[in-house]
Amino acid sequence: MTPKAMVHELGRRCRRFRLARNETQASLAKRTAVSKATIQRFERTGRANTIVLARLAYALGREQDFDKFLNTANPGTVTRIGELEVFSAANARKRARRHLSDAR
Repeated sequence: MTPKAMVHELGRRCRRFRLARNETQASLAKRTAVSKATIQRFERTGRANTIVLARLAYALGREQDFDKFLNTANPGTVTRIGELEVFSAANARKRARRHLSDAR
């Protein structure tokens, strides 16, 4: 399967999961804080940024699929969505404090 076909399949699956829950695009948009237009575009094309994809997966009860994607055999890698948030916070970019003498 080509990357383009994989992306389109993601959108189609999202639509099937939403319909299986008997949910409208508008109600899903409200629950996920994502615009209805974004959901429409994702279901049609499969294109969305990762935060939208994560919000939709969580709202549709498919967060375990993200866990599968993130799970690797390498030690020290992130394997759960919650760990990803902790990992991101722990590895946030830090800057040196500006010294008063530098302000001149």
